[in-house]
Amino acid sequence: MEQALALAGSAVRTPARAKLLMYLAVLWPLDGQAESSRQLLVEGVALGREIRDPYSIVVNLVGLGFLRQLDGALDEAYACFEEAVAVGREIERPLGLFMPRYWLAGVLRENGELIRARELLEEQLAVSRVQGDIWSVGLTRFGLALLGLTEGAYEQADELFRQSLKSWHTMTDPLGITIGLSGIAWAAAARGHAGRAARLFGAEDALRERNGSLMLPLWQSDHARWQAAARAELGDEAFTAAWTEGQAMSLEQAVAYALEDHSLAASDR
Repeated sequence: MEQALALAGSAVRTPARAKLLMYLAVLWPLDGQAESSRQLLVEGVALGREIRDPYSIVVNLVGLGFLRQLDGALDEAYACFEEAVAVGREIERPLGLFMPRYWLAGVLRENGELIRARELLEEQLAVSRVQGDIWSVGLTRFGLALLGLTEGAYEQADELFRQSLKSWHTMTDPLGITIGLSGIAWAAAARGHAGRAARLFGAEDALRERNGSLMLPLWQSDHARWQAAARAELGDEAFTAAWTEGQAMSLEQAVAYALEDHSLAASDR
């Protein structure tokens, strides 16, 4: 980290340095240095503009917007993502528009601007399909599923979460599979399948612990809301028992269970 920081602080004004600033900024908040992270991202945006490198501008704006979103400064996050989308239209690389669109849609969802959020995600889904980018197809469907949850379209959300999980499972991507299990658990809780939700919460928690991933702060409120709903419906003892069953599942068992065509059985209420 110190060597990388020394390189980032050098006088070299290149796209590589601009992107290095963004990567360092992503790591620093994990050490409690959010302000240092913000400063690196601001410098990265400025450097990208100075050297006229649109990709550097976009990646640093996305990082800065994400950081502001975590701080609850949604207006500032919105401005960063909006500019990143505008600049990203100059870039042919797949990530040039995918991440700005995705995170902007997330801010729009939090602000209740669901129509525009859906337009952005559907536009991105069409592009990702043409590019054959399975991972971004999965995450875009996940974003659309979150919109479905917000709108109360729980069955639609469940189907989209399942499609996301299938995409990531074909890639053997543990992080994507963990995210997909979380979404299906939320949809199960929303539909009144509390036992099923509790098992999936247990399974995704165990998988998250095994692969060392964290629940993104952006989704923590959704996670807490639907986990609390399942617990309230089942009661603490039954929830814990179902959770423990889920924790004992292997990755393949958890995926198979999540993708079952599951009716609302009495054991899942």
